[in-house]
Amino acid sequence: MKTIKKEQLIVELISAFHQLKKRAFESIKSSFRDYKLSYIHWRLLCVLKKTGNRRPGELAEELGISPSAVSQYVNTLLKEKLVTVKVEEGDRRIRWVMLTQKGERFLNNCQENSRQVFEMLFANLTKEETETLLKIFRKLLM
Repeated sequence: MKTIKKEQLIVELISAFHQLKKRAFESIKSSFRDYKLSYIHWRLLCVLKKTGNRRPGELAEELGISPSAVSQYVNTLLKEKLVTVKVEEGDRRIRWVMLTQKGERFLNNCQENSRQVFEMLFANLTKEETETLLKIFRKLLM
């Protein structure tokens, strides 16, 4: 039996991880079918749900994108009424991006779809394999 070097295993693992992520997101995109949204839109909404109202600069930093890109994503979300923007009363230069009730419902629906997709992806794993995978993820995230 041929032994595989650790470096080659890591390359295969990275490829498999990206394929899993792509397959999961393709399935989750069914939640978006009535909207013209991307993965970044979804992540932006998730950040707002997790952390509350944020300024565009904070969102840019959190998402690892430019402030001008955040403006474009926020404008799309504004058109869909998934977020709203509030201007600070004392300083009109300060803007807050906020999740709307419609945005929260949309995100909850997406997250439920996501949970179902991952349940299907992991359905072929035994309980022991699932526990082992969870231990590995926890170790990687330490």
